[in-house]
Amino acid sequence: MNATLNTQTIPFRFLLYTEWVMLGSCGVMALIEAWQTQRIPVAHLLILLTLLAMGLALHKVKPSLAYLYTAIQMGLILLGTTLGYLHILPTLYLIVMIRSCFLLEPPGRFIVASLSFVFFAIHQVQYLTTIMPLRLPALNEQRVWMHQFAEFLMFGLSLVLISRLVSTLITERRTQEKLAQAHNQLRQYSLQVEELAAVQERNRIAREIHDSLGHALTNLNVQIQAVLKLWQHNPAEAHLFLEQAQQLGTMAMQEVRQSVSKWVSWFKCRMG
Repeated sequence: MNATLNTQTIPFRFLLYTEWVMLGSCGVMALIEAWQTQRIPVAHLLILLTLLAMGLALHKVKPSLAYLYTAIQMGLILLGTTLGYLHILPTLYLIVMIRSCFLLEPPGRFIVASLSFVFFAIHQVQYLTTIMPLRLPALNEQRVWMHQFAEFLMFGLSLVLISRLVSTLITERRTQEKLAQAHNQLRQYSLQVEELAAVQERNRIAREIHDSLGHALTNLNVQIQAVLKLWQHNPAEAHLFLEQAQQLGTMAMQEVRQSVSKWVSWFKCRMG
């Protein structure tokens, strides 16, 4: 399944604790049964331990094995109830429903919920066939039927609520992960934009320095050539050209310093 969450056995801790409580309750009932009958229900305990181990290995289940994994769980519960173990054992189908939400898409979850309800109904009918021959008084028999109807109703509602709850939690988790990814991408884009802006600004300043400095150096070269030609014949005019050359050199240095200062100020502003 594409939506399998592999961060933990179950990403939502309270669901994991719920599984442990349900399995632990069945384990306690098994110990009580062992104390009453003076016989250890080995098969029952093995079923519970296997279901616990399968829950801990949920994050390792491959998408291609999701249905097989779910079928094995349901088969274990069906086997336990067929062997005549605890009456509360069929409620473990709720655990199967929780796990299936992490492994299967909605059509598969509906199949699991439907089969769980059908198997639960079969187990309840089997339970009734064992107590009805006891010839209970009419009032007690009516209470038994009302109790069974309430169990059917509560189990069906539990399947629906669990499916909706876990689906909502998974959807919320996926949304949070997508938002986190989008935030990281946006941050990367922002860094790239800043880097591009820095490159563009650096290139602009470099062009300014090149243009201004190139123009100043060209004029300076012309002035120096004029000085060389006039130095012997007309020293006064040559001195004038020399002063102009000095001024051009000073102006060129100032322009370079101003351009560098602009770059440093811009860079500090971006970093600050």
